[in-house]
Amino acid sequence: QDGRAIGYVCVLHCEDHDFLDELALVAECRGQGVGSAVVRAAMDAARDRGVPLRLSVLATNPAAKLYERLGFR
Repeated sequence: QDGRAIGYVCVLHCEDHDFLDELALVAECRGQGVGSAVVRAAMDAARDRGVPLRLSVLATNPAAKLYERLGFR
């Protein structure tokens, strides 16, 4: 953002699915739609490959709400 790194994402590409392994953002960038945009981009890339995007998250992780909003169960 504005030329500086604000986080990272790691998506593993498997034969039958993509797996969102890690997503991290600096605290001041959370809650601004950045995480949603990154996850949607990963979802779009998986769809383009013809595979589902999967992930795993602890129920107590605040990111769980983001993933639920985006349709993950």
